[in-house]
Amino acid sequence: MTTDDPMRELRKNIAAYETMRERLEREHLGKIALLHDGELIHILNDRWDAYVVGTERFGRGQFSIKKIGQRPVSLGAAASYTEPVPID
Repeated sequence: MTTDDPMRELRKNIAAYETMRERLEREHLGKIALLHDGELIHILNDRWDAYVVGTERFGRGQFSIKKIGQRPVSLGAAASYTEPVPID
């Protein structure tokens, strides 16, 4: 499903990550999670690879990437201008 609202996508992906965070951190700490439409799509070794896969499959701004185990960083007002839509 493609959405025109990157913030909706971000909220769904944050919620999805949080439900699986403990398992992901136990099994894949330091790897990169690619999420789309509230679902885990892939676990990759590299943020750039996650960006390329996400862009090819879903289009720019229609997915989230998250380094597993990394604590959130506030981007303030810049968060809405960051691509791909980041979780961290």
